[in-house]
Amino acid sequence: MASEFGILYDWGFRPQSPGIRTPTMHSLARPDASLDLSLLGGFSLCRAGQPITVPAGKMRAVLAFLACNAKGPIAREKLVGLLWCDRSEEQARQSFRQVLSMLRRILGSEAIVTNRDEIGLDETIACDVVQFLTLVNAGNRDALREAVALYRGDLLPGLVLAEEIFMDWLVAERARLRDLALGAFERLMTRAADDAAPAELFEYAQLTCPP
Repeated sequence: MASEFGILYDWGFRPQSPGIRTPTMHSLARPDASLDLSLLGGFSLCRAGQPITVPAGKMRAVLAFLACNAKGPIAREKLVGLLWCDRSEEQARQSFRQVLSMLRRILGSEAIVTNRDEIGLDETIACDVVQFLTLVNAGNRDALREAVALYRGDLLPGLVLAEEIFMDWLVAERARLRDLALGAFERLMTRAADDAAPAELFEYAQLTCPP
């Protein structure tokens, strides 16, 4: 598997052959999804196919943290501590409220669900990180194939913040997702090697070939 891993570390995706269908956020979104959020390999947010601008920085950081912890609501204080740890408690909370207000203005008032103590993404937001984790956990061949195709690169590449505690989390989360993608590819190739035709194995390998 060494050669396949060498291919994977590049994570540059060439156009797929006619037999390969690479999942897109539109195809993965639930029918009722109003927003498509992509964080793997770059940032993209769309509503009904139309791009929405979200300034780089802490607004994107908040969305990434919520998406990577989508199993349940997150304590507001945890996000405040990650992103405004160098400020006084009152200043940090005020900065958090400002970012939250701007995100709601951009995404819509119901896109982020909050109460006094917790915060989370509304389930109508279709996110590639959430879908990737769901596919990896499913573990069957079709799911693994989609997961490998969906992993287009690191989580929010290029995002750099001054807050070291957040950057420590981001670096660790990038490594976790990358390891899951590598593991999914290895499992896919191992299973396919037993009964897949050579052409099918070649198509699987193409999912991660550099251009």
